[in-house]
Amino acid sequence: MKILLVSPFDLVPERLWGPSARIFAIARQAQSMGHTVLLAGGEPYKTEPAKEKDGVPFVHIPTSPFHRYPYAEELKDEITRSWRPFFFVRLLWLVARRASVIIGICRRERIDVIYMGRTFPETALACFAARFFTGVPIVVDWDDVEGLMGFSSKMGEPLWMQYMYTFCETYFASRANAVVAASRFLCGYVRDVGVKKENLFYAPTFADHLLFRPNVRPPVPGSPTLFYAGNLWSGNGLDMEIIIESFVKVKKEIPGARLVIVGGGDLLEKDGVPGLLPQSAERFGVKGSVEFVGDIPHALMPQQMEKADLCLALFPVNVITLAKSPIKVYEYMCAGKPVVARAVGEISHSIKDGENGFLVYTDDADEYARKIITVLGDPQRLKAVGENARKSVEAKFNWGLSAKEAMKACERAISTRGK
Repeated sequence: MKILLVSPFDLVPERLWGPSARIFAIARQAQSMGHTVLLAGGEPYKTEPAKEKDGVPFVHIPTSPFHRYPYAEELKDEITRSWRPFFFVRLLWLVARRASVIIGICRRERIDVIYMGRTFPETALACFAARFFTGVPIVVDWDDVEGLMGFSSKMGEPLWMQYMYTFCETYFASRANAVVAASRFLCGYVRDVGVKKENLFYAPTFADHLLFRPNVRPPVPGSPTLFYAGNLWSGNGLDMEIIIESFVKVKKEIPGARLVIVGGGDLLEKDGVPGLLPQSAERFGVKGSVEFVGDIPHALMPQQMEKADLCLALFPVNVITLAKSPIKVYEYMCAGKPVVARAVGEISHSIKDGENGFLVYTDDADEYARKIITVLGDPQRLKAVGENARKSVEAKFNWGLSAKEAMKACERAISTRGK
């Protein structure tokens, strides 16, 4: 097959974000299966467009003012300001230009199927216009909820925008030739909007088990390092302060414990002012024991993870966490690190408590702290659970298995062409 994979974000190789990282991983696996792939996304802002990453060729479409996660805040603000004059006219022109470019790629490269990451309107409208003019079928890849009760609600977007995202998610998925869902929760959502069972495929987000190699080290007695990596934005659907609160309780029992937090966002800093997390660390008196690493290129994450004795994935239960297949959890497991995780969504299906990880079942800092203290008190069990975590990603939770399902979705979409 010749597959055009379309990311909603700009293609910045060192910072492939969210759905871009997922689409890239699927593209790389598809290529290893013998398929021909092209990964399309917005041209990077103020930098030279890359031609490829790890052998996956890039093609670029006109860039969008939205979803600019690869960039620093000042660049995002600059992009937003530049788009304000004649915004809606320019937006319509953007969709038309994107559609024209995608149509040209489909015809020139004789593309068999378009594999589209998420249904953001400026991307989905262009891809579906391309299907109308070329007949090339579309697979929609759905990996989270952006509409009502999802990210747009959590970020406080205007109600009309929340409804717009909900409409796009349901409308375009129901009219795609096939849909790939990243979680069991989303599979149910997709069926509810009218997608037939034979057109629905389940392919969770996993981690690169070749990049994240086991680097287990014996814990320093009395000085364990807890580790969290992820999105530190206030709209991410998580109660991040509970990590600090849990750590404070752990410190009371294990005074030498340390906490490393990797990631960027307004919870860390905004306009030069410390965000909620460093403020909380100072308020609770643990500032000297918490290291905020900040946002780093993904390739450096394994090096940071070497510091960890125990990794954390303490999520509340909401639409966002139910729908997500959290890549950070699988990266921890790939590195052979034991993880304490909230039993929610895909985590509940991937981790068996005490075997390849540890689960907590409430949104309570006391429970988190008790679990962390208990497992740190048994180094041999901690080591065994970390080893089992690595074995489980090699056997069951890897990109090769998800990509096979994605390719089945592509084959299904092609088989429905013209019907």
